Amino acid sequence: MVVEQIHSVLLRLWTISWNKRDCGEIIIVDPTEHCLALLMLKESGTFKEPKELTSLISKFEYCICLTFLCEINDRVSQKKEDREEACIELQHWFTENNYSTFASLHPLQHMASAIAYDSPGLPRFLWADTENWRSLYHEGNLITFDEICQIFQDTEKKLIKTWEKKVLGGLSLSIPCKAIVDNLTNKDVGYSFLFDVKNTAFKDCTHLIHEVVRGKGSFGKFVVVREGSLSWNVGALHGWLKDYAELHRLLLLRAAILSGALARGSEMTAMTYHNTQIHTTCNLMCMGGHIALVCQYSKTTMVIRPLHKMKHLHKVKWFSQEDTLFADPTFRRVGHPMATLADLLFRKPTHLLVQLATSISSLVSQHQLVPLF
Repeated sequence: MVVEQIHSVLLRLWTISWNKRDCGEIIIVDPTEHCLALLMLKESGTFKEPKELTSLISKFEYCICLTFLCEINDRVSQKKEDREEACIELQHWFTENNYSTFASLHPLQHMASAIAYDSPGLPRFLWADTENWRSLYHEGNLITFDEICQIFQDTEKKLIKTWEKKVLGGLSLSIPCKAIVDNLTNKDVGYSFLFDVKNTAFKDCTHLIHEVVRGKGSFGKFVVVREGSLSWNVGALHGWLKDYAELHRLLLLRAAILSGALARGSEMTAMTYHNTQIHTTCNLMCMGGHIALVCQYSKTTMVIRPLHKMKHLHKVKWFSQEDTLFADPTFRRVGHPMATLADLLFRKPTHLLVQLATSISSLVSQHQLVPLF
């Protein structure tokens, strides 16, 4: 309900031509532009540098596009009109060369970028060690190479602790497999080496679910028996989902800082572990016996023609055999089914019918799981 109200407000806000609307004696300028001006103010009363404005405008433009995408999907789901008709009707408000908030933000983006590129700036860092290059000053703070290495070690320790103590609840679960088959040329929707029939070790993915139902490890309070049926402790499941999300956050962080070239946050968080209708090549692969995260993105330009896709570029993070946690695919095949089942208790079942495996569906019906609020 709250999401629908927010969507309604944003849709109303961005479907008005705010070109100095005259409301009696008061002249109203675009509220989005006012918000940008306020966000650029510092506590001292001065304005931030133009280079700090570009990211804010990009976020607003991205939010505007998502809002209208949501509106288009709502109209299609309600069968009011098809997707093309809905897009044509609303495209005035999320394209350039129109009187709209989106069109007014785009020139500001180009102007801020031009000013930022032309403005000279002092260096952010200076080398403190000019012989071995192992220490530098970043914005006045001394940073050594050993401290950076310590960050990598601390991240890995926190990852392993989150996986073993929180996600697995102290249980010793693993999927023994000697060789993993991954057909990189397979474009079928839903394909992944995790679901390849040749990988028989991944066939049963309900190990953790069964242990949770039995109350093993630290999962003793997750399930309560009431009148012969099992009831789930939704609060405990919510806490487990937070730990599972933290595991993935640390995993993406480790992949980003150790891959050699940092990927954008939107590229990292949009990665898929199996093929979809839109992305026919998933990002989680097994190459030569190594588990790899392949970050894909495409360059687009509005100068030549709209949505002109350029050559695909890739950034690969290899997990070596020394990366024991990530070289072993157990963390995905064991943890994800449990996360899917937990998510099912918070959402409508129709949202997860495609993702929920047959084995989990039979398990739910077998135990007559009822949420415990």
